[in-house]
Amino acid sequence: MAALRTATWRAMAAISLIATVLLSTAMAATTAEPLSLRDAIQAALRGNPELRNFAWDFKAQDGLAAQAAVRPNPQLDFQAEDFLGTGQSRGFTGAEFSLSLSQTLELGDKRRRRIGLADEQRRLIEAERSIRQLDVVAEVARRFIAVAADQQRSALAERAVQLATATRDEVQKRVDAARSPLAEASRAGIQLARARLDQQ
Repeated sequence: MAALRTATWRAMAAISLIATVLLSTAMAATTAEPLSLRDAIQAALRGNPELRNFAWDFKAQDGLAAQAAVRPNPQLDFQAEDFLGTGQSRGFTGAEFSLSLSQTLELGDKRRRRIGLADEQRRLIEAERSIRQLDVVAEVARRFIAVAADQQRSALAERAVQLATATRDEVQKRVDAARSPLAEASRAGIQLARARLDQQ
């Protein structure tokens, strides 16, 4: 019984949460100011996850560039031979130890070339980011224009319905006054029906 109450409570909580989100979205949509192309582009650039990932790419490339600028580390090597044997060489008695220190000396411009390669890779990431930004801007502009055209078509269709309604009403007044034939009222009604179909 307690499980049923918990499930019911969760369902009610989910329904109320969904209703709250839908209501607040509807209220925000009705009170929102018109969206300009500039605002739409800025919002898309800020919210695009692919563009946000470039920040991580830059950080990784900065790390690689810092690593490229570092000279190779010296290496210390320790070796032990002939220890823990048997007989006279028992334990460390006959053991041989070697300690070596080595340093790689880079000849030519290897370090400078590594740094140059890291810089070029960063420029490549910047170019990829710029290309992706332009892709986002172009897509937003294309969709914005499509929405604006749809809104304009919708407004024109609404205006056509208003004009067809006014025409039908005027024609009906003329028919009622016996100044126009009944066929004109039918034609005006058909034009209104077409305008309403175009509106949908």
